Amino acid sequence: MKRETWLPAAPASVRAARSLVRQAATEAGLDDACTWDLMLATSEAVANAIEHGTAWPNQCILLTTTPSSRGLRIEVCDRGTFAEAPKPGALEATCGRGIRIIRAVVDHLEVENGSDRTVVRFEKHTPLSSSIRPLPAPPPAGRRAATGSASGGSRV
Repeated sequence: MKRETWLPAAPASVRAARSLVRQAATEAGLDDACTWDLMLATSEAVANAIEHGTAWPNQCILLTTTPSSRGLRIEVCDRGTFAEAPKPGALEATCGRGIRIIRAVVDHLEVENGSDRTVVRFEKHTPLSSSIRPLPAPPPAGRRAATGSASGGSRV
């Protein structure tokens, strides 16, 4: 079920957002590893919205969780906009890695900027819906594998 939650634009909302995502991920049937990845991505997106974005007139940011055919979609929306894409932080920087972290742990990421708002939208897929195919089972003992190659998908 799609859920929209207004969270105060304050650091304590990061913890609340993780809890909401954990519950939605469980309902969507995601395993512990996928749930952890979504919670991490949500922490980064909410922290970015609070630190770099602009709260809505109600002094909140909007968190939306939506089950999808392949897993769970999360959206974090604030009223901020930016003129150009943020540049990655230097190795020694203490900030500037949020979007890179999100990209590293989710299956799909979009950042929509404009119309007086920014939406960070990402999705994590259940392992069964992933584009990666499991390796074929080894042949029974004493039998040789068939000649040829198995074609598997690749993940970007």
